[in-house]
Amino acid sequence: MLLTAVYYDGRQARPHPVTLCVEGDKLLLQGRDIVRRENLASLKIPPPLGSTPRLILFADGGRCEVADRQGFAEMLPDRALAGMENSWWYALAVLLLTLSLLVALYLFALQHLTLHIMWMR
Repeated sequence: MLLTAVYYDGRQARPHPVTLCVEGDKLLLQGRDIVRRENLASLKIPPPLGSTPRLILFADGGRCEVADRQGFAEMLPDRALAGMENSWWYALAVLLLTLSLLVALYLFALQHLTLHIMWMR
């Protein structure tokens, strides 16, 4: 699978149109005057942010922007956590868990404080 992207080398602001593909555990980036082969483990891929292009960050400061979000997801699947970050159900579950922990802490602290005040008399 080939994806089109825009590569910035980190030294100049000039965009370079490139194509991306995955070969085993390496990402192959090819453009008119650029060829890069990088280990997938050495790349930083931030989680998706709204409808912005997906990013691939290289260790040397270069970055690649991929507009095809669906193709990117097929070529480089997101971590499980990224799916959780975009789910309202997980957010609601974490909110309810946080609230229940706060209520339990409040009740425990109130009981402990009451017993402490009674001992002080």
